[in-house]
Amino acid sequence: AGAGSVMRVSICADVIDVDKAQQTSRVKCVDNTLTLKVKDPAQFALIAKGDQIKAVQTTAIAIGIVPKP
Repeated sequence: AGAGSVMRVSICADVIDVDKAQQTSRVKCVDNTLTLKVKDPAQFALIAKGDQIKAVQTTAIAIGIVPKP
């Protein structure tokens, strides 16, 4: 038996740094600062310091239960 859950959170943030070597952007949100990995090179090429972005962060959790033999 098992269970799973997926949570999606939309954020709006200001880009404060772009790391081309790591393909990441550092963004400042209302509450904190995050480093986001951008998987799509074409999308990453469009991001520049000073831009405002909207991103969706997805977190997935899965649990598996195996009976004791």
